[in-house]
Amino acid sequence: MDPVAASVDPSARRLALAGAVLLLLAFGTGSYIAAAKTGRISADPHIASSAHGAGLVGALILFAGGWMTPMLRFGPAGRARLSWLFIVSAFSVWALTCVRAHLRVDAVTFTGDPANDVMFVLLTALVALPSGAGTLALIVGLRAPPT
Repeated sequence: MDPVAASVDPSARRLALAGAVLLLLAFGTGSYIAAAKTGRISADPHIASSAHGAGLVGALILFAGGWMTPMLRFGPAGRARLSWLFIVSAFSVWALTCVRAHLRVDAVTFTGDPANDVMFVLLTALVALPSGAGTLALIVGLRAPPT
């Protein structure tokens, strides 16, 4: 194995690979948008477009996380936990937005509609909380260690 490749932090590699997979899924979401716009599938094309954007942005966040991983003052276990927070959040927002397009729900608050309310809970649990916790941990991890 190439010595440079062997020296890459496993969490950085995990984030980069997850970013590449999510980028591929986001590109593939273009076909999903086309199918929604032409009526081949029953989905809101605007929300489907949001899934495409969420996948692209999520992939960029994962790539940035991989780039920042060596700068963190966390040990291997802390870097691994942080990487999984961002991976779960990025893939979840893409996948749940695809589902939202089929359900035609906004899921930004509780409305009494069961489909909307379930999606709101899932988005909160799998996207908002992990990404918020991950961002706070990232800020702490990037601070210079005490001298």
